Amino acid sequence: MDTNNSHFSIITVTFLMLFVCFACSVEKKERVERIDIEGNIKNFQHLKLSEICHDVEYIILENNNLCLINEIKYLEVSRKYILIYDWEKCLLFSRSGKFLTQISREGRGPGEYSHPGQIRIIDNEIFIPDANRNIIRIYNTKGNFIENVESPGKFTNQFQINNYMPLTDSLFLVQIPNLTGQESTRISLINRKGEVLINYENTTFFYRERPRFDSSDLAAQFYFYSNKVRYKELLNDTVWQIEQNKLIPIYVFDRGKFGTPNNIRGLPIKIFHNEITKSIFINNLYEIKGYVILKTNFMKHYPFEFFSPTLLTGDFAAKTPHNILGVYNKMKKKFFFIEPTNIRDQIYPTGIENDIDGGINFIPEYKLGDTSLVSWLNAYDLKTYTSTETFLNSSPKFPEKKKELEKLANSLNENDNPVLMLVKLKE
Repeated sequence: MDTNNSHFSIITVTFLMLFVCFACSVEKKERVERIDIEGNIKNFQHLKLSEICHDVEYIILENNNLCLINEIKYLEVSRKYILIYDWEKCLLFSRSGKFLTQISREGRGPGEYSHPGQIRIIDNEIFIPDANRNIIRIYNTKGNFIENVESPGKFTNQFQINNYMPLTDSLFLVQIPNLTGQESTRISLINRKGEVLINYENTTFFYRERPRFDSSDLAAQFYFYSNKVRYKELLNDTVWQIEQNKLIPIYVFDRGKFGTPNNIRGLPIKIFHNEITKSIFINNLYEIKGYVILKTNFMKHYPFEFFSPTLLTGDFAAKTPHNILGVYNKMKKKFFFIEPTNIRDQIYPTGIENDIDGGINFIPEYKLGDTSLVSWLNAYDLKTYTSTETFLNSSPKFPEKKKELEKLANSLNENDNPVLMLVKLKE
């Protein structure tokens, strides 16, 4: 893509004007909304999928030797495309699931990516952050490399963590991780040349004897809600809204004694890692109309006796806790955790009960605008679950959809690509 100074100036001015509009349209709040996590730590309630959505769509991803997916690490969905990174390669599909092309390849050669972070797509350009070299690599939808954008921040390739966001094809928000404990900047807005346009001030400080790299410092999340950009760090309990030149706090998650005090971030690494296991973490949040859905890790406080299956055996086997979903009802100002269902047969017993078609419980992995949430199901899991007594005896809200799901599962081979589950939210 050819660019020039005038192009960047136009884009920058447009972006700043949008932020001014955002600032003018922000609802006046008497105070930041406090969401009580600690006080609801034992408050588990039932939630059915039909309470938040009106329909479920399944997208079958094409299978052939060129596009076999090992396991989805990152997913991006746009109006025209589905983009997937499977720990080895980045694959582009049409919105209906037809395979289109592979985007370059993982490696250290020109135009190749190594240790990719969260993949993104805007119009006909694909953005892959290279965690090894702290650059954003840009490709077209034919899979051809275009150019690099150098970043002042550090990218992460942690699962489902996105510590940068392209706002347009030429403007990017990047997190500046607090590796020293005294960083003055929390987020930078950069252009396609890597030039810093705006720095957003850091307000979280702690003492570290010397700078160090720790993955927890890089873990963060940018997301859009109602055309506004919001941001949260793993170790910080505040959700910020990014305005023209400042960060506005929107929500504060009160974890209380299950929180992560700033002072422990300066402790020696082994002690620090032991201390954070005493916390309950909000790994991801999905803000939709009416609700904020949290995907949490209870660490040492995991309250159930059942665990996620593991492929490891013998001395290497480990009990893996399930993610636990928390739900904040924005209208009622109430928070609760989701009660497990069908523990014996469910693939995701801690997910939202799927009473639409009786299928696998829903755990969100991706938010598509403000209208849909997306997850994915392994073909083997889908075939296995639809043959259980729990599914066969279920009485979902839409019996015809149950028949469609059963037909879909029977059409799959257990080694086929994952199936995307798109939950269409109520207006």
